[in-house]
Amino acid sequence: MRLILSSFLLFLSLFASSQYQQKTILLKVKPEYRSELLSNQNLNTLIQDCKGELQRVFPNHKPPKEQYDRYGHSFIDISLWYQLKYKSDISESTIIQNLKQLKLFQYVEQRVLNTLFFTPNDPQIGEQWYLNNIHAYEAWDIEKGDTNVVIGVTDTGIDRVQEDLIDGIKYNYEDTVDGIDNDNDGFIDNFCGWDVGNNDNNPQWGPIGHGTFVSGFVSAVPDNGLGIAGVGYHIKTLPVKIDDTQGYLVHDYEGIVYAADFGCAAINASWGGPIFSQFGQDVINYATFNRNTLVVAACGNSNNSVWMYPASYENVLSVAATDSLDVRWSQSSYGSMVDLNAPGTFVYSTWPGNIYFSSHGTSFSAPMVAAAVGLVKSHYPWMNALQLGEQMRVSADIIDTIAGNIPTKDLMGAGRLNVYKALIDTTTPAIRFENRKIAFSLNDHSDTLSISGKFINYLAPSSAGLTAQISTSSPYLLILNSTFNIGALAMNASTDNFNNAFKIKILPSIPQNYQADIKISYTDGNYTGFEFIRVELNKGYLNIDTNKITMTLTSNSRIGFNDDNLNQGVGLLYKGGRSMLSSGGFLVATSSNNVSDNIYGQQGYDHDFTPINTISEIANPTLGDQAFECKYNDNEAGLSKLHIQVKQTSYAYNQTDKQKFVILTYRIYNKGNTSLSNLYAALYADFDIEKSTTNKAAFDASHQMTYTYQAAGGKMAGLMVLEGNNIHAYNIDNNGDNGSVSIYDGFYSFEKFQAMTQTRDSAGYGAGGDVSNMLSCGPYTLGINDSLTLSFAVVVGDHLYDLKQVAQEAHDTYYNTAGISNPREKHQSLSLLNAQPNPFSTKSQITIINNKKQNVELSLYNNLGKILKTWTMPQLQKGTYPIMLDAEE
Repeated sequence: MRLILSSFLLFLSLFASSQYQQKTILLKVKPEYRSELLSNQNLNTLIQDCKGELQRVFPNHKPPKEQYDRYGHSFIDISLWYQLKYKSDISESTIIQNLKQLKLFQYVEQRVLNTLFFTPNDPQIGEQWYLNNIHAYEAWDIEKGDTNVVIGVTDTGIDRVQEDLIDGIKYNYEDTVDGIDNDNDGFIDNFCGWDVGNNDNNPQWGPIGHGTFVSGFVSAVPDNGLGIAGVGYHIKTLPVKIDDTQGYLVHDYEGIVYAADFGCAAINASWGGPIFSQFGQDVINYATFNRNTLVVAACGNSNNSVWMYPASYENVLSVAATDSLDVRWSQSSYGSMVDLNAPGTFVYSTWPGNIYFSSHGTSFSAPMVAAAVGLVKSHYPWMNALQLGEQMRVSADIIDTIAGNIPTKDLMGAGRLNVYKALIDTTTPAIRFENRKIAFSLNDHSDTLSISGKFINYLAPSSAGLTAQISTSSPYLLILNSTFNIGALAMNASTDNFNNAFKIKILPSIPQNYQADIKISYTDGNYTGFEFIRVELNKGYLNIDTNKITMTLTSNSRIGFNDDNLNQGVGLLYKGGRSMLSSGGFLVATSSNNVSDNIYGQQGYDHDFTPINTISEIANPTLGDQAFECKYNDNEAGLSKLHIQVKQTSYAYNQTDKQKFVILTYRIYNKGNTSLSNLYAALYADFDIEKSTTNKAAFDASHQMTYTYQAAGGKMAGLMVLEGNNIHAYNIDNNGDNGSVSIYDGFYSFEKFQAMTQTRDSAGYGAGGDVSNMLSCGPYTLGINDSLTLSFAVVVGDHLYDLKQVAQEAHDTYYNTAGISNPREKHQSLSLLNAQPNPFSTKSQITIINNKKQNVELSLYNNLGKILKTWTMPQLQKGTYPIMLDAEE
């Protein structure tokens, strides 16, 4: 039966963008804490405080018996993954940081909410033109598929009674529907797949028919006088429903595990999002190595090269979409992680209710490839998961030479799927670069990148002429050593270039947090192939380390962590213990509507400050034993921007009595066209001392310091003002108790300005709570092109008396009180005339009269005796010298 669909209205509003699941945290416990995790008192207290429930993600799984497979790939222990769902209003970042502090877990991350990859269009009766393009008819003359080879479809379920799909489903006759787990696999009555999203045995489609449409490309039954023919011909589909009753993909990766455990040869994933997750990569590796199952995924419909996951994970076959002329579909994603293409526009398939029509999307290209993998597995049952993926790549038809594909040359993978060639090609090798090691070294005053690893041949033997050559289109990289002669490799054999690594010079002009794709091209007679390696360079954060304190500093005004997910950085470590800081950063404001910062915001984090340069270490610093410097502006603040630029200098000492503080100096420049009045500047820190829900905060006016401490006593951390006036300390109860501003429901600009301009001496009443500190100075007036310097210190102590001693030492060190005899002492052989302007601004003209040949050192002091700048003139001859002093140099 063929029906024409008169309208195609799907609830796409549910899937506007990829995001995180609310109040859901994924955790991978360290193996050594496996048995004692649930009895850990600190963890149980934290779970109780956040009104949470901790459950194993894969309760039926046990640790693998072996550590590696026969090829040296590590087996993955997914039994270590737990999920915490909670009800309290404590922020995700606070809970994540508190969990990390327990040091029980390898990974702690928010759970990603992925979306489907499809773009509906007006319905039209189509033909299965794509079967000709991918040479399916010729392939079926060779192999029609083994009914015991199964393709798992992790999607939105299936119409179990659709006329053309009902006989293409893989039924589990060992567990018929009788209320008993007859096959003892942990799932009762999983006769027809499983609904992982709702944890029941009914994968019948719900609000969205996407999974039914996808399934048609795999296992729509041929030769039955109905509908269409799936690419897999006799291959069966295992329906694994991963969405909940509202259509959200709540258990996507659990679906992959279910299908892998069932024994699927390949698993289709026509969904994803732009956020990397270690949980996702673990699941992919589990399917690939533990279960010998290939995951095939759609690369996305974004019309850009942004990496989407799971398609961009290691060991996934990533699929893009082409049209009937083998040109990239206009909305298909592309990029360095795409492996191959298949038709994806006006492709015809099944829909619930015995309906058929055409649609677009990489969602529908991927299942064609997954079905083809099933045919190859039927024909070559000895192939493992990675070999199946390589066979699809090396047999693809090259389409980069087509005019319409020139703009995305090399970014659409090996070519367009050819099922026939995948079945007959037994002579082509397939080389991949694994166990990669990326190292940096300083050479000729610039960084050099070394890339080494193991070359593995997964398929037919290569000849002795096999070579690998690297290249890149990046203007910031210069290749020094590009070629490695691999030589002859038998199937599954390997060699390495550890003693002859690829070398690349990193040019000084490279932008911050730069991602470079390095192409590796393989040549061996008639065989050519390529792959990409992505490396992240010039990262925008560094750790300052005083032996007792280690703290991450960034190029974007944050302290502790560089990113929103708290993965880039260590926070604030004291004596190697847990991090005492979950978030922090610098703020500047002139009103409740004009606040520039990168700390917590209305939704997630604000991103007003943009780096001008990358934070870098100062060689031989005049202040501190270790010093860093960076510049940023607030150009990303939109209409509320202040048109300011900030130069941040951070330094710390290695001396025993100076190892418990880090000094942060901020010089604020007005780069706008109007004077800035009512200007406040502040440093914010969300310290978490041990158990964050029993913290207190207080202000010590004598030391100009606000600090956080555990109600029961012990270690403390705080902020203090070293240079600045009109100090305001606002200690925050993060949940808004006792009249405090609240950050649990978002930290709004007006709340930040309130905290910067008002005083609240303490927080964490009674037994304590989740608190944070804001320490500010102002108001100031900053004229056009004028600048203002403020300095703070982050201080840590073992108790209150110790913290005050540290604060005093930070003050004394900053003002150099021990080293200044008399900054205004007159030198008998040197006179100073006509300083213009006076007092000193950023630039001043002076004249010095030198009475004898000598080394001259000029130092600029502020009115508190602190050295601001020093100029050295060695072996200055006798005479009169006009000199321009530039304090900004």
